[in-house]
Amino acid sequence: MALVPFVNLVLFFKRPADWTRETSGANLTNTVVVLGVALVAVGAGLGKAAKEDIAAMHRRADSDPAMQRLSLEMMLRSQGLERTLRDLANAMQGQRIDDVTTLMRVEADGTTLRFVYEMSIDEPTLPPAMRDGVLTQNCTQDALRPLIGAGATIEHVYRHADGSDYGTVTVTRALCGY
Repeated sequence: MALVPFVNLVLFFKRPADWTRETSGANLTNTVVVLGVALVAVGAGLGKAAKEDIAAMHRRADSDPAMQRLSLEMMLRSQGLERTLRDLANAMQGQRIDDVTTLMRVEADGTTLRFVYEMSIDEPTLPPAMRDGVLTQNCTQDALRPLIGAGATIEHVYRHADGSDYGTVTVTRALCGY
């Protein structure tokens, strides 16, 4: 059945055995078949272009803080705070942040989203300037504002390579001032 349009296309260019001026109306049918094949080709091209556009929008959404904020707001409305935090924690993977900091895992516990880091540094405790920097960065980050505004607590737990405590930074709506 799939070959019928192609066979008709071949027959379109071949003159019928009993051709007269009166039978030339059959060529109209063949023209419709050719147009049908052309429309299928155009449709396939448009489908491919649409997939590429959707992929580009997805890549843009991953890097655009405003789109991330809107996505989080929609998740919060549809799923609630605790489920949104669980989904975010499950989606995040450990990664090297810089020369001394590695994100080991992300956990969700009720309304708390906890980032656990391993630090390869000799200092005994987290410096106050780093604490203030993490707090300021979290409070001003567009992607986290909806979570903190909805009542989430963001914890950054820093540990030495041997598992000993290096320090914890807790971010709440009250600390951010909104």
